[in-house]
Amino acid sequence: MKIDNNGISPLTPKHTDPAQRPERKAVNGEVSSVNQNRDKAELSDNARLLSKARTALESVPDVRAEKVAQVSQQVQSGDYTIRPEEIARRMIGRVIPK
Repeated sequence: MKIDNNGISPLTPKHTDPAQRPERKAVNGEVSSVNQNRDKAELSDNARLLSKARTALESVPDVRAEKVAQVSQQVQSGDYTIRPEEIARRMIGRVIPK
């Protein structure tokens, strides 16, 4: 059995689109014109402020350890009381705002 190559060879170098080639430096050290037409983005003052706020918020712990320790101690000692009216009021307040 004979297998014909049909001119397709994995060793044939692939020619790439000039737009997808990496930018190359000219001989004198200057960057080619491909590098001069780059897109750029600017952040508004509000976006910068939001970024700072998000960073600050990430540094704050999610759990208030003192409050958890206090409630845990009350539960263990039997002094923690549940007020169903308060729970119901808060639940309704979240569903039906004033």
